[in-house]
Amino acid sequence: MPQKQEVESLMNQELGVAKEMLRKYGEFYPYGAYIDVQLKVVDVGTRIRGEDRPNCKDLLRTLQQNFIELARKRQCRATAIIFDCVVSLPGSQGKTNAIQICLDHISNYSAIVFIRIFEVFRG
Repeated sequence: MPQKQEVESLMNQELGVAKEMLRKYGEFYPYGAYIDVQLKVVDVGTRIRGEDRPNCKDLLRTLQQNFIELARKRQCRATAIIFDCVVSLPGSQGKTNAIQICLDHISNYSAIVFIRIFEVFRG
């Protein structure tokens, strides 16, 4: 499967998880997932030892470091880091809540995708 299709497949699967968490809880901590060398999707959450309400930036940094290590060891093909954020709307002064998905593939393909939270609750 070409790298773009692999990361899109990973993104679509994990977007479903993010949408479900938003519907149930209204928020979620950053989390990730990766495609291993057997083409299986592995979901990844992270914790900061001793913290009940960890800082999201620390969680993101930990996920990034973990995925870098997996890639160095050639234990993954693609990774996704998913979190909620606030983004500026193109062509306006307005801002909106969004889901950000950072995608990387071992073949040097990367993408960052933003999904407006409003879109999560439509239809």
